[in-house]
Amino acid sequence: MINKNDLVIYPYDKLRTRAAEYIANNRLFFEYPRNGYGAYDNSHIVNILNGYLGEFAFLEFILDKFKLEFKNDPKYWESVKDKYKFYYKIVIGDYDAGFEFSIKNKTVDIKNYGTKKVAINDIFRLNLLVDKTQSAKADIYVQSFILDDDSICLAGYNIGLPQKASDKFPQPAHYCPVKELQPMNNLFNDI
Repeated sequence: MINKNDLVIYPYDKLRTRAAEYIANNRLFFEYPRNGYGAYDNSHIVNILNGYLGEFAFLEFILDKFKLEFKNDPKYWESVKDKYKFYYKIVIGDYDAGFEFSIKNKTVDIKNYGTKKVAINDIFRLNLLVDKTQSAKADIYVQSFILDDDSICLAGYNIGLPQKASDKFPQPAHYCPVKELQPMNNLFNDI
């Protein structure tokens, strides 16, 4: 169970947002209509943009850990590669493999809460959702949110596909209430 103190929040950053806008705008050309989500056109750019913002926040979370752990290592890049086998894979023009990150051969999929900004207190009434039709499954799912002040929140994670499933969402989904997620600061204990 997580609470407000477990949330990892990164304040708005103009450079992060501009990078996400650049990639999202160029990726839009390659987007395909997803069943039940309608055609992807310029009206859906916010979905793509917010997805990248969640991924970039997770990347910052990982980098913070690595920089602290390897701060005195003159060959930190080799140590990170050897110990964590880390990579971040941005895919444009093809289906991704169901995840964006790999750490110690564990795949991590970042799930961002759509186009809506949320108040921090509303997070605990929401769910981590994994579309039932998503063919590839990750080892870990991380839930991110864009907050009212444009900061990015990593709420927590679930190991494996959430156990609960329902058709009550806009798309049938596996789900886990956010309040039942694992706190982000425990992630490296589970990898």
